[in-house]
Amino acid sequence: MVPFIHSRGHLLRSFLDARLQDLNNATCRREDPSQKFIPSTRLFDIWSEARLEEFVHLARPGFDRGLIAQVRDKLLRTLSILVYISWSDWHLFGDTFLHHRNLHGEQSRLDDRIPYYNLGSLRAFLDDICADRFLAERWTFFPIVLEEGKTQQYSRDWRLPFVNPHPHTIGSGGYGLVTEEEIAEQQFFASSVLPRAPYQGKLRVARKRYATRMDFRQETDTLKSIRSNHLHHRNIVSYLSIVIVGTEYNLLSPLAEMDLERFLGNPPPAVQLPDLIGEARNVVGALGFLHGMLQTNHGPACCHNDLKPANILVFHEPDSTPVGTWKIADFGISVIAAPEEQPAASRDVTSTVTQNIHNDPPTVQKNPARNASTYQGPEVCHGGDIGRKSDVWSMGCILVRILALGIDGLMGLEELDNARGREDVGSYGYEHDYFHRGSPPCLNPHIKKWLDSLPSRALSDAPDASAKFLNELQALLFSMLAIPKRDRPAALAVFQRLNDIEQIVPRDVRVPGRRISSTPTSSAQSPAGSGSSPSTQTSSVYSQQQLNPVKSVVDAIMSGQMDDLSRLLYCGANVEESHEGDRPLLYAVKRTNTRAVEILYKHNSALDVESPGLGGETPLAIAAARGGSELVDFLIEKGAPVDGMSAGMTPLMHAARWGHDQTVETLLNQGANCQLYSSEGWTPLHYAVHELGGGDLLDLFVSRANMDKRVDLDVPTDSDEETPLIKLIKAHDGSQQWREKYAALIRGHANVNKQDAYGNSPLLVAMRDDHVELAEDLINRRAAALPPNFSHIPLSHNMQKLIDKAAKSTGQRRN
Repeated sequence: MVPFIHSRGHLLRSFLDARLQDLNNATCRREDPSQKFIPSTRLFDIWSEARLEEFVHLARPGFDRGLIAQVRDKLLRTLSILVYISWSDWHLFGDTFLHHRNLHGEQSRLDDRIPYYNLGSLRAFLDDICADRFLAERWTFFPIVLEEGKTQQYSRDWRLPFVNPHPHTIGSGGYGLVTEEEIAEQQFFASSVLPRAPYQGKLRVARKRYATRMDFRQETDTLKSIRSNHLHHRNIVSYLSIVIVGTEYNLLSPLAEMDLERFLGNPPPAVQLPDLIGEARNVVGALGFLHGMLQTNHGPACCHNDLKPANILVFHEPDSTPVGTWKIADFGISVIAAPEEQPAASRDVTSTVTQNIHNDPPTVQKNPARNASTYQGPEVCHGGDIGRKSDVWSMGCILVRILALGIDGLMGLEELDNARGREDVGSYGYEHDYFHRGSPPCLNPHIKKWLDSLPSRALSDAPDASAKFLNELQALLFSMLAIPKRDRPAALAVFQRLNDIEQIVPRDVRVPGRRISSTPTSSAQSPAGSGSSPSTQTSSVYSQQQLNPVKSVVDAIMSGQMDDLSRLLYCGANVEESHEGDRPLLYAVKRTNTRAVEILYKHNSALDVESPGLGGETPLAIAAARGGSELVDFLIEKGAPVDGMSAGMTPLMHAARWGHDQTVETLLNQGANCQLYSSEGWTPLHYAVHELGGGDLLDLFVSRANMDKRVDLDVPTDSDEETPLIKLIKAHDGSQQWREKYAALIRGHANVNKQDAYGNSPLLVAMRDDHVELAEDLINRRAAALPPNFSHIPLSHNMQKLIDKAAKSTGQRRN
């Protein structure tokens, strides 16, 4: 008998070793111990009935083959954890787990109890070492099961069921980060088709992680209100799941193919004007639905407040046209409330109605907390009331760009986009590219010129039909872009007019050829915060008996009530305590409110000015990214390290990236190091040439290089060894801003012959990208050397002439 026992013991060890290897192989995200997990479907694959029969035969675990189905259903996680931690008392498994009953006669050690074990309860049936390891490893075997339409909250130890090892970043900003994720098979339960049915197969989703709980609550409350409506609109993105893990706030949504900004920059070849108008009409209908057809506890009116192409997502669904299905998304600063009362006779949904909203939350004020931007109405810039007709203006701007693509083709759209940011006459850049400008405001002259020219276009062989269509289109767009908000139509009226226009669009439209760009146009915005403009609200009520003093401190900072802030601190509020994941200092810095920071520091001279907030960014980095030069000075003076890394970048890199000249100058004067590299291998100078800054910004670095020989204007990137000049030439767009950057580098005597790691010189890049004027300047005025071998590069006729002439001239000089 002894040889048999030894043989069975050896076989059991081999069996368990094999299962341990199976578990390791089935583990997702193994490189991150805090995120690794094993999907439940893989446990079922590992513990097949045949393997459990072999386990029963070898381990004699206290149950027979008749209970295998029950073990597979209720104890696979427990069994797997025990294998994982090398438990050896397998003969006790049945009595310890399967047959154990509590005082009420209930099975109390099945898998569903795993999340609720603590060290004390585990030590009741495991030795100390195994209890410790069981407690540490249990979350690997118990990933979250996401449920459609639900809000789920878990402690920080729980694991989200994403199987992709390296999430792809879709977007980022002040709100947080959006990544593409893949949910493991059967870890998502759908309710839209069958009640709580597990989704078969992996599910790709967009995951939005919020920087603050405030941002999270603002958007998810709106989305939940929209979802609770008994009517739904196909062209509004509905979330899949809301899940909170510790202090990490996540919104999961269907994954789109792209956003409308990217679509406009690189449309599909088969795009046609009727399809564009039809889908634009659907999105306007969705906006009308938001504006007046919701049935929620908060009221029937939702103001989106941030409509732009980047917030309209493009999906390809089975019944989509070639342009896809467009859906409104990103409700981060939207508001749902009841519209102002009107006379009963004026309440028709298609009528022009008063747009004010009573009892507005802080995101909608007479003086809006949000910054003006490309698609916002003039009332946002000039302190007027904002509301649903502000959304109509934004939609009018978007429609202009959609129709420019449909009528003039991609090149025509690009020309209009570029013109929008220029002065009335000439090619000089204007201070912004908004669809309005000036004070008092007027329509952007380039947009007006384009609209004025619409009736003169010849779109088809039927001039009368074409003229009627274009005149109707022109009238609609002019009405949506009316400067007085009251003169704009309601969204549902726009929908009806677009519906009528769609019926008369010529079907044989001749759309100009489309040159598909490799890099879509975009209108990136700096993350500059809303500032600290005085609030018109009355002072909030406060007392020493407040239940949450730090919340009141944050409220005072956010509303600009500095007197209240001083009184609250005097009453003993702790400035280092966090509210929704961030300390009061972080809220003040995000508002670029230097006065609030000074008050906080005066209250506590040991104020922590270095530690990052919930989003991982330090106070100095946030201030630099938002252009708060005075605040940057203050924080450095109080001990913030001038070169402290934040999100892989120094404060100087953040300021240079967003084009904040004054802040860059402040940091340079404070001794910021120009030669440091970011996590992606760039220096501050590379961000300055590649991102939003202009010539004045580069002149600051040139001046620093003239004073300090350690500052190298030809510093290479860490990987490709691209100099700032090479990086700038690769981003050549012919704009005035680009020319100013180029001139600044040339004034600083940037090396026109220095090559990158692949042997590319500035001239070679200009030749390859067919920038003839630039190549001529580099050769004739900057003495750039001709590349030794460029025969493999296809050159245009004009470029070839230039290079042949230069080669001949060089040969004569050599002779």
